[in-house]
Amino acid sequence: MIKVSNLETVNAQIDGWLAAVRAEALKKVKDTATSALTFLAQQSPQASGDFAANWKVGINSVDYSFELDALGAPTFVIGDYGRIRGFAAPKFSAGNQAAVGYAISRGTPRINEVKLGDVINISNTAHHDQFYAWKIESNQIKFRPENAGKGAVIARYMGVFKSGGFPV
Repeated sequence: MIKVSNLETVNAQIDGWLAAVRAEALKKVKDTATSALTFLAQQSPQASGDFAANWKVGINSVDYSFELDALGAPTFVIGDYGRIRGFAAPKFSAGNQAAVGYAISRGTPRINEVKLGDVINISNTAHHDQFYAWKIESNQIKFRPENAGKGAVIARYMGVFKSGGFPV
């Protein structure tokens, strides 16, 4: 039989160690989510900036919202009878900081709310005349030359993450 004479001290040390482990685990989770959000926003192809700007962070749920003209520029020119006449938005390319900053400034506060045990969902439901977030991820969009190779954003992130490209 083992007799512990300083049980309160041992319990306090174990509690302190557990608290430190929990804090470090939570920091790693938040760092990983922030890294993912940053990669997704920076690597997204851009025309109007709406796709890159609309990466959303949901905690324990998926955020399906979409902000049309997130950067304040109208996406389409509307003609007679409300019909779309053409594309009006500025021509951004992957990495445009206005869209990247918009996504990160909206997502980071949500990530900072995370507690251990929460599920972080980073999603994108960008759409104008079609749900093109899906088409971008499956490389079904003909990209402009400045956005070449920028489809499959999530798949590219997962490849880098799995190869150890991001420290966690």
